[in-house]
Amino acid sequence: MPFGGEPVGFGAFVLVKFAGYTAAGHLLRKAYDSPANAWKVGAVRTAIGVAAGSAYFAAWLHLKIDVSPAVWFLGLCPIRVLEWGLLLRIFFEPRLLRTARSWEYTVYGIVWSFMLDAIGVAAAFVVPGGVWVC
Repeated sequence: MPFGGEPVGFGAFVLVKFAGYTAAGHLLRKAYDSPANAWKVGAVRTAIGVAAGSAYFAAWLHLKIDVSPAVWFLGLCPIRVLEWGLLLRIFFEPRLLRTARSWEYTVYGIVWSFMLDAIGVAAAFVVPGGVWVC
């Protein structure tokens, strides 16, 4: 996957993800009737995603395999299960993915993450330089 090193493009991508994850945090806070701060949920989910996405990207670079975008995004699915499971564990659930509700919200979160990817990639290409990350 190409990666343009432009900080502005990366910033646009991360900003879209943060806004979307904060919105998800607000909905999860209501669903769990939790006092969790939606901004904090959004920030933590964004940080988890940047860390996991950077590691995923580095792994593909290390393997030196050129893959299609479909394979790239399919490979993100198990990572996103862990990302959303971890987020729910930190803020809303006492154990990692032990309830039907946590799995339901994890699936919704994965779909939301992919939707935000599309918006984030588009935003990154609107600004100078562009970027492509997970």
